[in-house]
Amino acid sequence: MSGNARDDNMLRTLIVSIPAEDVTAVRELLAMLRAVKAEAAARLGPGPSRELEAVEELIRLAGACCEPSASLELAGPPGLIRDVAYGLLLDGVDALAEVCRAYEDGQSSLTDLTRAGEAAARRVALMKRVEERDGWSAE
Repeated sequence: MSGNARDDNMLRTLIVSIPAEDVTAVRELLAMLRAVKAEAAARLGPGPSRELEAVEELIRLAGACCEPSASLELAGPPGLIRDVAYGLLLDGVDALAEVCRAYEDGQSSLTDLTRAGEAAARRVALMKRVEERDGWSAE
């Protein structure tokens, strides 16, 4: 190994299954992540960016999943897989908070609230799987 934790993390591969309900959101997150990594690579100057290449590979994998009702197997560097799972988690929690406010204001149904809660719980479970597979935990 190189001795550099960032490089070592880019050499490892983590595989996680994304539930079908979250595949579209993953594709959107990956597009945003590509833009961020491309901007960072441009600041570093010419030459290949391993992180940008890894994100582009994840985008390729996500694009290969054609069935809207199919789950998606993502395989890539643990840090990038974690970024995807964390982005999904944040989006799910934000959506739940928004539906909670709408429900309290009488603008949303209990069914909508339940759906948002289930989606947030599914994303927490995904984050847990990523942490368990990567061996990372704050505990």
